[in-house]
Amino acid sequence: MIAVASCTTSPSPSPTLKPVTTRYARYLFVAPDDTGVLEVTSHPARICYSTQSYPARPITIVQGTSLPVATYRPGRGTFCDRQVSEEAASRLIADPSSFAVRWSPQANEQVVVTSLTTIPVPTPS
Repeated sequence: MIAVASCTTSPSPSPTLKPVTTRYARYLFVAPDDTGVLEVTSHPARICYSTQSYPARPITIVQGTSLPVATYRPGRGTFCDRQVSEEAASRLIADPSSFAVRWSPQANEQVVVTSLTTIPVPTPS
């Protein structure tokens, strides 16, 4: 730990260090011929996604391989849900390996369950 001296003339209370928590993550979910992108923000809670197909395909986010967490049926293009709970969004960010996306990459194709692959998010320097 590095200590930094204060330049103030009056004493000030030392700041409380809080653990850094990730509030944003971006994931790919990949089927054999199609790819989707899922973005999750925990505060404010939001889930957005898009798929290569137009319009974006409906998806269900599942925990494990079967427990549905959320289902989205976008009208067109990218879909965003700003009504998702902070708890659900935080769980998706904290442990993406316990979630998957169930979807049919193209209309009238078989439903597949694909895991989430983390896309590194650049951090400001």
